[in-house]
Amino acid sequence: MTISKYFSSRKLYKHKYSLLFSAIFLCLHNHQVSAINLNQIVEETVLTNPSILEKYNQKISREYEVAGVQSGYFPQLDLNVGAGAVRLDNDTTKAAGTADIYNKLDTTLTLKQMLFDGFYTSSEEKRQKKRVESAFFELYNLAEETAISAINAYTNVLLYQQFLEFAEQNLVAHQKMYDQIEMRSLLGADDKSALSQSLGRLKLAQSNVESERNNLEDRWTEFVEIVGYHPVEVLEDVTFDLILPQRYEEIIDYALSNHPALSRSKADIEQFKYQKKSSNSLYYPRVELEVKSSWQKNYEIDSSSLSTQTSEQSALINLSWNLYNGGANKARTSKDQFLRQEADEHLEFQRRRVEKDVSYAWKTFQSSTKRLDFLKEYVSATEQTSVAYLEQFKIGQRTLLDLLNVQNEVFEAQKEFLTVKYENILSKYRLLASMGILLEKLRVKVITDEYFQGKDFNQPFINNKVEQIQNHDSRERVKRDDPAYVDDMRYIKMNNNLRPKSNQQLLLLEEKRKLSNLENKSGSLSSEVMSDLNNADASTEKMNISKPQE
Repeated sequence: MTISKYFSSRKLYKHKYSLLFSAIFLCLHNHQVSAINLNQIVEETVLTNPSILEKYNQKISREYEVAGVQSGYFPQLDLNVGAGAVRLDNDTTKAAGTADIYNKLDTTLTLKQMLFDGFYTSSEEKRQKKRVESAFFELYNLAEETAISAINAYTNVLLYQQFLEFAEQNLVAHQKMYDQIEMRSLLGADDKSALSQSLGRLKLAQSNVESERNNLEDRWTEFVEIVGYHPVEVLEDVTFDLILPQRYEEIIDYALSNHPALSRSKADIEQFKYQKKSSNSLYYPRVELEVKSSWQKNYEIDSSSLSTQTSEQSALINLSWNLYNGGANKARTSKDQFLRQEADEHLEFQRRRVEKDVSYAWKTFQSSTKRLDFLKEYVSATEQTSVAYLEQFKIGQRTLLDLLNVQNEVFEAQKEFLTVKYENILSKYRLLASMGILLEKLRVKVITDEYFQGKDFNQPFINNKVEQIQNHDSRERVKRDDPAYVDDMRYIKMNNNLRPKSNQQLLLLEEKRKLSNLENKSGSLSSEVMSDLNNADASTEKMNISKPQE
C-alpha cells in the first residue's frame, strides 16, 4: 500500500463513520427506547414462575383438606331405598298357603352425629391447618429464593453488557494503535515486527469481543429460564437505596426469628404433633348418635292389594371400640413419633442453612464494600498510566509492548471493578433474602398475599402472617368461585407477542440497548467520538477509555 492510497482510505474511513454516527444521533433524537427496572422484573417473575404457582395450588388443595376434616363435626344423613322381588319359602308360608314370591319397597333414612371420636377430628383439623401454614411458608420461601435468582440474573445481564461494551472499546483502542503503527511503518518509523505484534493484539481484542458477546448471550439464556421471557425493553441499571441493618447480630437474630424456611419447619413440627394425637384416637372408643326411620311395603305379585306394611323409628347411641388389630395402632403411633423427630432435625438443618446464608451474604457485603474503594483507585491509576505510556511511546521512552500491556490492564481493571460493584449490590439483596424480607422491602406481593395491600410496609409483618392466613383463606375461596376474578394476579401471564421469535429480533433488541446507552452519554460522548474520528490519522491521538460507572 502506498502512502497516497493509505491517506485516501483514511479519508474514506472518516467520511463513512462520520455519516454512521450522524445517523445514529439523529435516530436517538427521534426514537425513545423504553426501559424496565429491577422491581418490575422481580414482580413479574414471582407472579408467573411455574414452581411458585405449583406451591400455590398445593396450598389451595390443603385448604380444602381442612374443610374435609371439619365435616366430621357435622351430622351425616343417609337415604337408602330398595325395590324388587323377594322369594320367601318357610313353614309358615306353606302352612298358610300364601304366595312365596312378592314385591318389596324398603326405604331407610339414617342420621348420625359423632359425639366422641377420641379427639380424632379436632386433632386432624389442627394438623391440616398446620399443613396449610407449612405450604404457605414454603411458597413464601420459594418466592424469596426465586426473587434473588431473578436479581442475580438481572445484574449478570447488566454486568456482561458492560463487559461487552468495554471489550468493544478495547477493540477500538487496539484498532487505533494498529492504524498508527501501520502508518508509522509505512513512513519507516517502525519495523514490521511492531506491526505484526500490534496485529496479534488486535486479533486478540476481536476474539475478546466475540467471547464477551457469547457470555452475554449465556446470561440472557439464564435470565429467560428464571424470568420466563426476554424483555423488549432496555434493562435499567441497578441502584440499591434500601436501608440495611448495621450489625451482624441484628441480622442473624431477625433471620432466626422470622425466616419463612424456619417458620415452615416449625409448622411441620406442629403438624406431626397433632398427627400423633389423631393416631392416639385409635385407642379410644367411638360414640355416635344414630336416629333412623324405615318404611317397608310388600305387594303380592298376582294381586294389587297391599299384603303388609311396616315402619320403624329408632334413636340409638352406638359405641364401637377396637380392642385389638394385630399391633397396627401401635405401629402407626410409633411412626408418627419418629416423623416428629425427623421434623425436629429438619428445623435444625434449616437453622444452620439460614445462619450460613446470612454469614455468606454479610461477609461478601463487607469484603466487596472495602474492595470497591481500592479498585476505584486502581482503575483511575491504570487509566492515568495508559495516558502517560502513550505520551512516552511517542517520544520513544516506551515500547509498543508496554503500550499494549497497559491497555489490556485498563480493560481488566474496568472489568474487575464492575464485577465487584455488582457483587456488592447483589450481596445487599442477599442480606435481605437471608432475613426473609426481600419481597417485603421491594414492595413485591407474593401470589397469595393480596392482603398485604394497604399494609404499612415500614412495619415488619412476618410475625402476623399466621394470624392473617385464616381471613385470607376465606377470601381466596370466594374469589376462586367467582368468575369475575378470572383475571386475578395468579392468572397473570406474559404476553407471547412481547417475546422475540428469532435471532434477528434479539439483534434488534441489542441495537436498541446500544442506542439507549449512547443516548445517555450523548451529551459528552458525541463530541469526543466525532473528534476522534475526524482526527483518526493524527499520530498524537489520545486513547478514549471511558470510566466505569460508580
